Amino acid sequence: MLKNDYSRNEHEKYYTYIIENIHATRSSDFLEEERGEVLKKLSDRE
Repeated sequence: MLKNDYSRNEHEKYYTYIIENIHATRSSDFLEEERGEVLKKLSDRE
């Protein structure tokens, strides 16, 4: 159970990192698409 909580926490950090980076460099369609994928994964998990 601890391991599961740990990996979930790591995923949270990873997605937050991606979203922040994409906000910072919102120049290409690819990044917008990637951001959409990440946000979809986050909402699917909740």
